[in-house]
Amino acid sequence: MTPRDATLATMAAVLWGFNLIAGKIGVGVAPPLFFTALRFLIVAALVVPFCPVERKHWPSLIFLSVCFGTGHFGLLFVGLAGVDAATAAITLQLGVPFSILISWLAFRENFGWRRSLALVLTFIGVAFLAGEPRNASSLSFFLLVTCTVFWAWSNILVKRMPDIRPLAITGWLSLFAAPQVLLLSFVFETGQSEAIINAGWPLVGALAYTAIAASIIAHATWYGLVQKYPVNSVVPFNMLIPIVGVSAGLVILGEPLTWQKALGGGLTLVGVGIIQWRIAKTAISGSQSDGS
Repeated sequence: MTPRDATLATMAAVLWGFNLIAGKIGVGVAPPLFFTALRFLIVAALVVPFCPVERKHWPSLIFLSVCFGTGHFGLLFVGLAGVDAATAAITLQLGVPFSILISWLAFRENFGWRRSLALVLTFIGVAFLAGEPRNASSLSFFLLVTCTVFWAWSNILVKRMPDIRPLAITGWLSLFAAPQVLLLSFVFETGQSEAIINAGWPLVGALAYTAIAASIIAHATWYGLVQKYPVNSVVPFNMLIPIVGVSAGLVILGEPLTWQKALGGGLTLVGVGIIQWRIAKTAISGSQSDGS
């Protein structure tokens, strides 16, 4: 990966780290699924009119909207309502091992014993978070874990998609996901009208950040990198998300740093760090071999 693209991957991860803070604020003043649907509507309105796609690409985009839009984001914001932002930031790191495992199944991208050990460390680290006393809702934690599986599978879907501009993918999957999540919101949630009537700066600011910074900018950047590089070369940059998320949760939201967060987060970052180091070493070796 070039230095420029590595910088773009870092930027996307940092934006997503703060996105958890914005999301936590948003689901505190609006029903989670309804908040997610509003986010999708804003993204679609800002992107779709300027990024048309051929109708033959709609089936792929609809499939992605179910997996990434409803499956990942729907579960993410519902789960986020029941746990700390810091806990969510670390738990989302399961997307790294899940992506590698799915890549292995889908593309036969091999990994050795060091990456296998790293995967185990990552899962153990998240397991410590599951036992944190502040996680009052085991269902919320389970939903967060499940949403990382959808995120990992979405990376594979993007890699297999036809040649569509990354920003167009972001806008059109949002367009197709919005009615899905809205329907789920009206089935399982209440208080949508009150949230709109009483909307203040917390809701407006949270929606603006999650829609523009996290969705349009970060996801469009991420899609471009996933399409350009092997999945295993891109997903390790997500290790920056818990660093930003935990730090912002402590400073901005005043969340406590428990020993479960410290130990679980440390093991998770070590695991993801090993994966990233092995990928970088393999890339360097490959470049040297190509040049010889």
